[in-house]
Amino acid sequence: MIISRPLDESELPNIADQWALYSGLSAVKTPAKLDFLRPPTIEHLRTEILGGYDVVHFDGHGSFGRRCPNCSGLNPPESNICGRCSASLEDEEAGGYLAFEGEDGTVDSLAAEDLARMINAVPGRPTKLVILSACESAKGGEASLLAVLRREGVPAVLGMKEPVPVELTVALSRPLYAFLGAGLEIGEAFCQALSSISKLSQSEPGTPAPDIPVLEGEGTRARIVDRPMRGEVVVGRERIFGVPEYDFVGEFIRGDPPRGRKGLLARTVRALLAGERLVVLTGQGGIGKSVLGAEAARRIAWRYPGGVFWRSGADIENLGLNELLDGFVNVFGYEFRTRLVDEKRDIVLGYLRDFGTASLIVVDNAETIKDPAVFRFLEGMPKPSASLVTSREALEREGAHIDIDEMEPSEATRLFIVEARRRKSGWGKKLTSSDLEALEVISRHLDGHPLAIKLAAAMVGSDSLATICQRVLAAPHKEVSTRFDFSYNPLPASEKELLHRMAAFASSATEEVIQLACAHPDFVGDKVLPQWRDDLTELVRKSFVDTVPVTAFDDSGNEVTWQRYRLHSLMRQYAAGKAGEEAMKIHRQRAANLFLVYAEQFRQNFDALEAERKNVFAGMDWAYQLKGTPDAQEIVIRYASALLQAKDGVIGYLLVRGYWFEARKRAEQALEVAYIKDDKKSLASAYRALGLLSEHSGNHSKAERYYLDSLKIEHMRRNRSGVSITLNQLGSVAYSNHSWDKAYRCYSVSLRIKRELDDKRGIAYTLGNLGNLALRQEDTPEARSLFLEVLDICEKLKDEDCIARAYFQLSELAQKENNLEEARTLIQKSLNILRRSGEKHGIALNLARLGTIEQSVGNYVAAIQMWTQAYVLLDELKSPDKSFINNSFNQLRDLLGVEEFENVCREAGIALVFK
Repeated sequence: MIISRPLDESELPNIADQWALYSGLSAVKTPAKLDFLRPPTIEHLRTEILGGYDVVHFDGHGSFGRRCPNCSGLNPPESNICGRCSASLEDEEAGGYLAFEGEDGTVDSLAAEDLARMINAVPGRPTKLVILSACESAKGGEASLLAVLRREGVPAVLGMKEPVPVELTVALSRPLYAFLGAGLEIGEAFCQALSSISKLSQSEPGTPAPDIPVLEGEGTRARIVDRPMRGEVVVGRERIFGVPEYDFVGEFIRGDPPRGRKGLLARTVRALLAGERLVVLTGQGGIGKSVLGAEAARRIAWRYPGGVFWRSGADIENLGLNELLDGFVNVFGYEFRTRLVDEKRDIVLGYLRDFGTASLIVVDNAETIKDPAVFRFLEGMPKPSASLVTSREALEREGAHIDIDEMEPSEATRLFIVEARRRKSGWGKKLTSSDLEALEVISRHLDGHPLAIKLAAAMVGSDSLATICQRVLAAPHKEVSTRFDFSYNPLPASEKELLHRMAAFASSATEEVIQLACAHPDFVGDKVLPQWRDDLTELVRKSFVDTVPVTAFDDSGNEVTWQRYRLHSLMRQYAAGKAGEEAMKIHRQRAANLFLVYAEQFRQNFDALEAERKNVFAGMDWAYQLKGTPDAQEIVIRYASALLQAKDGVIGYLLVRGYWFEARKRAEQALEVAYIKDDKKSLASAYRALGLLSEHSGNHSKAERYYLDSLKIEHMRRNRSGVSITLNQLGSVAYSNHSWDKAYRCYSVSLRIKRELDDKRGIAYTLGNLGNLALRQEDTPEARSLFLEVLDICEKLKDEDCIARAYFQLSELAQKENNLEEARTLIQKSLNILRRSGEKHGIALNLARLGTIEQSVGNYVAAIQMWTQAYVLLDELKSPDKSFINNSFNQLRDLLGVEEFENVCREAGIALVFK
């Protein structure tokens, strides 16, 4: 799939044929490999196509004309002078060309003959079909792109007689690929697909849709798939982590340097291609730096095989080197969070020094960074790795600095029209000269500021263009505090109030959260906004608030999509300024209380906590900043408890999901506040949490010190329950150190206390630990006795989670005794319970155990399937336990050998091979 979008050519949609291609193949479950040519350059195609592809699909511009020998630009066939660089075209023959990209993103044209020679040069496995989703690719008779490819020996070519709308290519491609994947001949699949576009509506008289596509060639009787097969579509993916999706609107205005948004994009890409280690995009808030940075990162991602990593200073308060390096957690696993910052830096630098893992780090909103170590790291990165930074303020740093100024008048007008049509379909199709003049005045008075232009465009739903222009001219606009007054001032009081309340959120929010902030008496008292829902709809329509669609899967596997609502960081700053300092104190306190109640309510629902993670963290940070007041101290303690502990001493969200640094930060905040408050109970809990974090990071001696501090406090408090919990954790440290006697003593004392307290669940948990200890010491009779006692207690308690854990422990015993059928039965019982409760972490561990059982009996296909299911769940949970799965795969690969291992993976239907 070649998706070419040269910056200096007219705009095309970014996703059309490729989505239709994927969905068509997926519809018939065809085992296919879909690769994208990145970058879409001629030289890259020349080498990539040697891999042998059944289908080559070009999605981009095509034309018939003269190619400039100087700038590779395309010109009409009658032109004698290049319209771009004025070079002579007299010696150039007119022909069919496809608009590929150069490495910097500008056009580089490929003649049809050259494409045919590349395709025919592939030995042993020639391409069967070339699809040209390019305008006029079948126009020009014998000189057309299609005809030249056919004449040069390409067996089957599909082209277009005239310019094609996106709707046509999507409507044709989806069924075409479905029929090809189902095993139909190329010609038959094409005929069947034509019926899918026969009813496409045409806004103007012209060629009927089914008459625009043309398929020719001797190879139309061939099949891409010899027989129907079942499988999945494997898509070649780039390593892009955290880069946001934005709508990009801009133009390329030729010059030295080029201007316009696309010109700035080309300059950014060229700076990185030239080997600059640090490229800085500088400009005022809302001017579009983040959009440019994200677009540049995606366009240049091909150059960085190690990955593109996005970090934002707006999303992370006081972004420091530690938080920056945490962006590499996708590479090194979530246990990477637990390492010390110096160790992380050395690991990442080692990764970046490898030419095969050269990476790009993008730091957005860098003006908030106060840690000098961040820029020392970025400036010291080994080449060819590089960093791209956006900042409102100029940075006195080495590297390439590109100023992002206002949009050009033509692209500002275009942005206004695009945004206006989202509110009013068809707006601006017949603009008069006075309309165009008004648009130019609006753009000039708003300094070509994209966010301000969006707000102005949103007013077309209620005002004429002339009225909008008058309001813009009447309002001051230079400072952030007044820039959006032209659109803000006419808002009803209730809409302003809602905007102010949303400015207290640190991130996007769901409609349910906004409702609580507007209508729930526990959070707003008598300051209710009864029409908040209508006001929210209006704020979205007027561009003060953005909507963010979020897609996920429910417990039944069904895809669900819901909307979240967010304010641009500049809009949040503006709205907070309009509300005033005193009002925002109230709004932020309400938000902190709201998300505290949310965190406590959903302390066991980790998916719910994940959805509001940034808002929850911000609420705790707000309280921590005011830690000198009793109310704020209480809030900090309650947040820490909700985030670090799910229930009854069971570890909570931050620990299970692998947010180790965040967990340590929250535990340390709680520890400091507990000291100020002289809250012994919270001190003991914080020490236990820090001990658990140290234990997970492998620092058992430090964990033991924290647990002993906790134990000392619990003894002082005469809190026997706390003593027994902490003794259990001390036993865990001893167990990890193979200090069996010490572990036994800790577990035994803990068990005695739990029996005296009649803590049945705690008794079962500690007996299970003693059973694990007996099993490690090869005392299987004792282990069996203890595990059966655990099961008996849990069944009497009717505690299903406890029962599932007992089955899991008994299965390990059965497996150790080589009673694999019993082990399989016990694991299945545990799984059935956990699937009812939806406890994903437990499900994953059971699946992993089931995989080891299947491996033991030589059922490698089933083992791989079980491990893969476990890995997917653990990866979703951000759990460090997934390293066990990686080890299992590696051991099996070593046992079978690479070739046989990959054969087993294919037989298991697993496209992902773990490394």
